[in-house]
Parts: sequence; C-alpha cells; structure tokens
Amino acid sequence: MPISSAAFLPPSPLLISDIGKENSQILAKTYQAYQEFANYLKEDEAELIVIISNYNPINSKKICLNISPELKINLEDFGHVAYNKTFDPALNLAAAIHREIGSHRQIRLISNSDLDYGSAVPLYLLGDSLKKFKVLTIYTNTSITTQTHYEMGQKIREILQNLPEKITLIAVGTLSHRSTKTNNNTKHNRFDHRIIECLQDNESGLEKILKIDQKTIDEIQDNSLNQIAMLRGIIANNYQAHTLAYQNEFGIGYLSMYFDLQVAQI
Repeated sequence: MPISSAAFLPPSPLLISDIGKENSQILAKTYQAYQEFANYLKEDEAELIVIISNYNPINSKKICLNISPELKINLEDFGHVAYNKTFDPALNLAAAIHREIGSHRQIRLISNSDLDYGSAVPLYLLGDSLKKFKVLTIYTNTSITTQTHYEMGQKIREILQNLPEKITLIAVGTLSHRSTKTNNNTKHNRFDHRIIECLQDNESGLEKILKIDQKTIDEIQDNSLNQIAMLRGIIANNYQAHTLAYQNEFGIGYLSMYFDLQVAQI
C-alpha cells in the first residue's frame, strides 16, 4: 500500500510544555507545524509509523531496527515523569527489512523498550491524532555514507509496497547547530536554506544533498542528512514539499517539512 504521508521534523523535547516551560513558547511555530502534520495524519488514518532517527540508544556501527516487544515513551531524563505511553512494534516490517537487505547491508536488530527521544517526541506530539498503530524506528549511522542510506531507503520502499497497512514516514533531525537568528548570511544559515531548497526540488535536489562532503557536515554540525537521504530513497521523486516551519532561535536549525505524496506511486 502506498505511504499515506511523510514529514521531516525536529524532535526537540522543548516542544513539550512540561519540559520546555517558557522555551516552548519560543518554538510556537514549530509546535504549530506538528499540529498541521497531525491534521494530515487524522485524514490518512495511518496504521504503521516508520521513524528514521539518528538518536540510537546503543553504540553501533550498523543501521539498527528496534524490535522490542513493547515500545515506551520515557521522558524522565528531561524531568517529565508523569507521562507513560506504550506502542506495539512493527515486527513483521522489521523482519522483512532484515531478511531482504540485512544479509548484504549493515543492519542490526536491537531491543530497547525505551524509545529514543528522536522517536518519543514526535509520538508524544502526534500520537493522539491516530488510533491503534504500530511503530518501527530505523536508526541511521554516521559511519555509513549518505549515499548508502539513500540506497537502503530505495530497498525499504520496495518492501513497503507489499504491506497492507497505511504507512506514515517520519524522519527526524536538526540542521546546522551554529545558525543564528540575527544574521541570515552566515555559512551555517546558508547551509540550512540550501537543504530546504534541495528538498523542495524533487528532481535535482537529491543529487546536491548526496554531494555534500563530510568536512562541511562536521563544520556545520548537521545531523539530518542520513535521515533525509533515507527518506528520499523511500518516497522517490513523486512529492511536493511544503515547509511548515523553520526556526533557529536556539542556534539550531529546526525544520518542519511535509511531503505531499498524493501523486506518489510507492
């Protein structure tokens, strides 16, 4: 079944009012972007959420799939002890990915009941928009090239085509960690806007992203490109990108983008 919706979202715990306090108000545009995407989820009625995250709870040099029998939002590390919600894992999908491409790709199955905050924050903010659904988190890895992440996304797309469930795809991450609100002409701010333009260009933008060298990534301190590359591999070129919000008040590029897949044949 085609993927019903896709997005790239920043997983900042500050978006949760009980954690961010007054800082949550500063990220009001990003919070509103989450609410806009939540409206798309309500219409799509997704049954399976695939999250592409770089916040792997274990130290591994492989791309990891979390197959814990119970997945739990635990935000105690951020001082939010009152919230506790669990989700079922998408075990069949994880098994299919491991079976189809694990033998010749760097894939590892892990079991961690506490969701990383890259997965927990979007599920916290979006979960009430859906009824019963399953979750699979795919963890990217900085020791593997962006090109490989893209190619793996292409393989995952082939697997998703054969699933009966409606699927929502969420890639999480942040852009430059040295951007500034006061001067849009810094190389860090230009980098962020370059990524936005590349994502909006569904024909030649991907090639430009894949050509970004590691020295630039390290200098900008971007942690999004592997997730973006895998997302692009999954949704291919059949989309229209809509920027829901971009904020950098805390010196980090928070991009919220929705990908309209109504024309996608995936």
